[in-house]
Amino acid sequence: MKRYITMLVVAAFAFLACDREEAPKPPVFNVTSEKTMNFEAAGGNGTITYTIENPSEDLSVIAQCEAEWVTDITEGTSVTFTVVANESLEARSTEITVSYGESVQKVSVSQAGRVPNPVLTLTSDATMPYTYEGGAGTITYTLEDPKPGVEVTATCAQEWITDITVGDQITFNVAENKENEAREATIAVAYGDLGFDVKVTQEGNPVIKFVAACLDAQYYGTEYSNYNNYYVILSDNGLDAAGAGLPNSTYFYFDMYSVTPNSTADIVIPNGVYTFDPDDSFTANTFSSYYSRMSFSDDDAKSTTVYFSEGTMTVTSEGIEVLLETENGEKYRVVYEGAPVIEGEPLSNLEDDYSVNSDNGYFYGEGWGDYFEVGKEDWLVSVYTEAPDPETGKSSGEVFMLELLNDSSDDIVGTYSPMTMTDALAGNATGNTYLIGEYEQDGEDLYQICSWLLSITNNVIDGEIMAPMAEGEMVITRNEDVYTFTYNGYDDAGNKITASIDGYAGIYDYSDYSVPAAKTNSLRKMAPKMSSNAGNMLTKTKNVINF
Repeated sequence: MKRYITMLVVAAFAFLACDREEAPKPPVFNVTSEKTMNFEAAGGNGTITYTIENPSEDLSVIAQCEAEWVTDITEGTSVTFTVVANESLEARSTEITVSYGESVQKVSVSQAGRVPNPVLTLTSDATMPYTYEGGAGTITYTLEDPKPGVEVTATCAQEWITDITVGDQITFNVAENKENEAREATIAVAYGDLGFDVKVTQEGNPVIKFVAACLDAQYYGTEYSNYNNYYVILSDNGLDAAGAGLPNSTYFYFDMYSVTPNSTADIVIPNGVYTFDPDDSFTANTFSSYYSRMSFSDDDAKSTTVYFSEGTMTVTSEGIEVLLETENGEKYRVVYEGAPVIEGEPLSNLEDDYSVNSDNGYFYGEGWGDYFEVGKEDWLVSVYTEAPDPETGKSSGEVFMLELLNDSSDDIVGTYSPMTMTDALAGNATGNTYLIGEYEQDGEDLYQICSWLLSITNNVIDGEIMAPMAEGEMVITRNEDVYTFTYNGYDDAGNKITASIDGYAGIYDYSDYSVPAAKTNSLRKMAPKMSSNAGNMLTKTKNVINF
């Protein structure tokens, strides 16, 4: 019996062992290719490889993808698929899900965006011609398949091509050609590595350009008009020492009129626009027909004269430009490059610094109210270093002849800074001002006006010292009846002038004087006349000058 039981137990174990060997093992599914697959924009074919351990006859590999651009998915010993071309500039990605029964694995598929292939095409003319007058221009083009972040540009190295603007089309401006020679420029249009050139051509200006190397001028004040008269000559070779024309030279003469006077040794041609005046009215901002002309000289300096029919002159601090038409129909553009100034000799005759001190001086002042109608009181003051002789009433020594502008109708006390008569008359005077010494023209004679240091003998200007007060500080103080005048400044030649003068004063009110034009003081009546024709001066004449 025991042996029988033993046999049963052995048989049972044998049965159990046989049952365990026959139970199926679960399948093991693994993707053996890369889990991330990258494709260019052109697309292509892909393969997903895998292994299956313990495969089941009831199962199969299934591959799926929601993206429409992943096509032709085929399951077999591997999974194959196709990535179609990406026509978009944007990259894209998706997942392919591969499953075997309950085992699921995913493969990422990424595809680059399409690289643009831009095409830039010029649709307007490659050469654009212009007359000398210039004008606006337009370049048209097409741009296919543009790249993000890349812009069309247009550049030109020539300054006469201006205002280049790039949009759906390219616009620009061509400046007037003021030269007689034709010219051309290139507008370079670019888009990344692409581009094209547009040539711009422009005719030369039929107006004859004349570049004046020399400037000569004479100032006539108001001798010929109520306005200030400047006689200006522009030429290629200038004049000789006597003011005569030279052989083989060209001269342009302009008889100009301005509201601006010339008050210094230099002749400064006033800025502004001057128009040819065929009626010879000699009014401001014109140049006359009668005295204005051009001339050409031959080998013997014999000239041929041509008169103008119209024209415009523009004067700036940098130069002069004149557009002219002659009576025979020729057109000229006359250009002078440089400051329109004829340098003259200083008005001062001092040869060194000068200092004067006195405690026995005398002040004589005349108050003329707001004589210039600029909101400032006008004072004519003479400060003598020596009081008048009790018997003769005359003084000798030095005198400061002053013209002051202040806010007081009662007195001259104050601190004064310099200003030109021109600026003062323009209403630019602020605070206390002394007017810089200058000359005033009366026919062919010049008179000292405004503020000067002079020497006198018996109240007559003797000419030993004549120095305009050009810059520096002037102070006038008062202690009861005694005035003190101090000056620390310079004349127009750069000589330093210092003064300290104490003295009694006679201050008089002339503001109600019935004839303002008669404004003067005793010293002004003694001011000597000086010829305006000294030095290298030009003489206005209808005939060619000295030819």
